[in-house]
Amino acid sequence: FAAKLDADHFREVENLANLDPNATDIRCDFNVFKKLFDWPLDFIFPAIDVVRLAIRNDQFVKLLNEEGIIEPLFDFLVATTATNVAKSAANHMLACRVCANLFLTNRGRDIVRNYSDRIIAVAMDNYSSSDSNRNRELAHSAALSNLALYISRCHGFETDNELISTVVLSVAELLCQHKEDDSLVRLLTALGTLGSASPVHKALIVSQDDLLNTIRVVGQSGGENVAQTAKQLLHHLQS
Repeated sequence: FAAKLDADHFREVENLANLDPNATDIRCDFNVFKKLFDWPLDFIFPAIDVVRLAIRNDQFVKLLNEEGIIEPLFDFLVATTATNVAKSAANHMLACRVCANLFLTNRGRDIVRNYSDRIIAVAMDNYSSSDSNRNRELAHSAALSNLALYISRCHGFETDNELISTVVLSVAELLCQHKEDDSLVRLLTALGTLGSASPVHKALIVSQDDLLNTIRVVGQSGGENVAQTAKQLLHHLQS
């Protein structure tokens, strides 16, 4: 894949990786950027990391959107979750961090409005806890908890019961698989955030089979912060 990038192209990629999140006057050769999407999946880890770093910049996200690269970007991220490639768990972790970083900028959050389903796909497609670790759990929970917070605060999602149900089911699935306290607290907080947004959202959470019991079990098996968060969540959902 290195043959696809000459010395100038490598400098362009390096500039993207070092892009100041607060910079406003930026220039990017998007033909070079799109070449990152073509790297073989077995060697894709550094390419995802470049995207993760660059996408923290609001102006860069604006340019991505203007160049019509958002859809190919999500295609790229979903593709990196494939399990039959080298470092698949690490790739998946970084793809989730890209999604989590979209919520850091105003234009990133604007994009999320139309791509919520793709963020869920990145977080959940091919997920397996068999090769999980702290960093991976935190990355997956960050993507979903950021999405839950965004949905709860953003006008227009109030009646999208299908999306809310999908987020709730995804969070519930990770609750059953994650072990790290920080990740579990994030996931429990995500449910609480959605449940506080509207009575309809709260009812959707309560109606999910065995979810309340899952919350109880997680609260009993985790540390003090997990137990306290689970207790508060159950009180809210059952009140």
